[in-house]
Amino acid sequence: MRKDRSSRDVERDVGIFDYATPDVAGFGGALKVTPADFQVNELRASGEEVSLDSSPLPEDAGSEGSNVRFVLQKERLDTLGALAELGSLLGVPTRSFSVAGLKDYRAVTTQEVVARDVTPEAVAACAPPPCLRLGRAWPTATKLRLGGCGGNRFRIVVRGVAGGGRRIDKALRALKRRGFINYFGLQRFGSGASVNHEVPCPHPNPHPHPH
Repeated sequence: MRKDRSSRDVERDVGIFDYATPDVAGFGGALKVTPADFQVNELRASGEEVSLDSSPLPEDAGSEGSNVRFVLQKERLDTLGALAELGSLLGVPTRSFSVAGLKDYRAVTTQEVVARDVTPEAVAACAPPPCLRLGRAWPTATKLRLGGCGGNRFRIVVRGVAGGGRRIDKALRALKRRGFINYFGLQRFGSGASVNHEVPCPHPNPHPHPH
């Protein structure tokens, strides 16, 4: 049985061991108390932010093709789970969809999706569950590829902060001036029965052959 260890110890195990501003006091707080506290909007390659009322890009407007491109907003679902829901509603397999990125579960996220062999009319007539909302849909001849977006824009609420306004202002000024180290967070390593960073590395040649 593993001994209880502090989150700081676990972070060091996966390489999270430094700060961009170690000389600036933090102000604590809690993230993702509700999904709406963590909002993620995908950016197109052009830099335009995707929203439910997004208009199509000029090169996509009125294009021919058997694919449909539309805006998906989801909450309390990861991207693959959302696509599975949509596949059931639209009568197509999950592999018919393509996206530019996978978005968080505990968040309100907005991104574009391309579906093969689906019409804009079918998307408009779709009645998804409350955890999903669909925006404008238009025909397209292309599909999306992972990593093909221009990034993501985050709007984050931090609750229960401490230290007063002066400390917070100082920390935010330091963040703006120096930025931050973009680590892979602990959620990337799993938190259930299988915790990836604790899986021992196998011997490179567990059954060597005798010479």
